[in-house]
Amino acid sequence: MTIHGEYYKLRHKAMVLKDDGDYDLGSGEMNPAIFEEFIGLLFDSDLLPVVWEPFAANPRTLEIADESEIELLAQSLEPKHPRILQADSTKQGPGKKIGGVLFHPPYLGTAPLSSHKDDMSLLVTLNRYTNALQKVVSFVNMRLVSGGLVCAVGRDYRYQGISISIPGVYLDLFCERGYSLEAVWSSEPDVITIFRRI
Repeated sequence: MTIHGEYYKLRHKAMVLKDDGDYDLGSGEMNPAIFEEFIGLLFDSDLLPVVWEPFAANPRTLEIADESEIELLAQSLEPKHPRILQADSTKQGPGKKIGGVLFHPPYLGTAPLSSHKDDMSLLVTLNRYTNALQKVVSFVNMRLVSGGLVCAVGRDYRYQGISISIPGVYLDLFCERGYSLEAVWSSEPDVITIFRRI
């Protein structure tokens, strides 16, 4: 079975995460239950309790990390919290080894999440968007420990008349670099793919 076939099989029976609605999808936030469930996986796998969030959109993840005794290394082009480092994750990765990655980039062609000229949503083609994500994944490869986990949050949508599957982009980005697909979760409208570094 191809990796895409395995993905659709897992997606068909995906675990649906609880949703209390305490977030704003329009501003790039995600269901906090996604990060909470991911932290549980990190602890179950006995991984280094350090997570890199290269596209930090919601300071709530910092609160969840603190409550769970996880060190969160959060970066953003325009930080919304003083503990989020102002940095371009296509040019700068985490400065230490990490056990996990919370991967939730802006989507191609959606409303920009910042006024910064390098906001990924402003890229005009899927090829340029994918190339930018590859740069971020190269930092993941440098710092993620063996067996480390990636929680990639994305969705299917239409842009300029074409269908785009962000989870499909993630499959290519990570599985072609030696990651295994571990699980698929659902939190409408997002699909969460969990990868493990082999």
